[in-house]
Amino acid sequence: MRRPPLAQHFLWDSQVTRRAANVVSLKGLRVLEVGAGTGALTVELARQKPEKLVAVETDAELIVKLNARVRDWPNVSVVHHDVRQMDFSGFDLVAGNIPFYLSSELIFKTLESGADALFFLQKEFADRLVAQPGSSSWGRLSVNAQNHADVRIALDVPRFAFSPPPAVDACVVVLKRKAPEAIDEKLVEALFSHKNQKIQNAFEHSARKLGLKKDEAKTISREMPFSQERVRRLTLSNWLTLSDFLKKKKKA
Repeated sequence: MRRPPLAQHFLWDSQVTRRAANVVSLKGLRVLEVGAGTGALTVELARQKPEKLVAVETDAELIVKLNARVRDWPNVSVVHHDVRQMDFSGFDLVAGNIPFYLSSELIFKTLESGADALFFLQKEFADRLVAQPGSSSWGRLSVNAQNHADVRIALDVPRFAFSPPPAVDACVVVLKRKAPEAIDEKLVEALFSHKNQKIQNAFEHSARKLGLKKDEAKTISREMPFSQERVRRLTLSNWLTLSDFLKKKKKA
């Protein structure tokens, strides 16, 4: 058997695809489906009457099957392209059963384009997206995703809904874009490298990553809000306060 392109696992369970396509209302929306495969999800998305549905697939052999499957749907067009090279602007929603290793890249590409997202994602990855401060799954991904979107797990999907089945279960996740707060993503990345440390210590240990001298970082860290709180416990509001504090310090 030929190996699926991009390590993709194709949906075969019609009940799962139908439920996934009905998670949000698509009527009148401009929808981009990435990694359309053989069109199992494509047809169900088309049934929801979007204004238009552009189904993108990178595998030339699958394009033939995809075209045959959607030929009776006038609101669907098929594009042979690599989604990583595409411009997502102009769409209201980007959906798809995507290769798990592209999850983070495609999520933030979608949100940056101004669209909402509906993706099949690895369960562990989805848990990180919706994690809460203080939990073991809360991290840089959680902060950045939740700062850019309201995130929810809409549907649990067993691994056996795919062919070939992946090694893990999946979820359908909906990300509804919102205007992000001015959280310093470089600061989030740096401090989460020391997520179990207190803010003061983590900031000092991140001096080089933040472009600061050690003595400078030590001085700033003593004045920082939440300096004795653990990095992994900071909320989005806390991160915004820290970001604002550091921005003012750099201007001073």
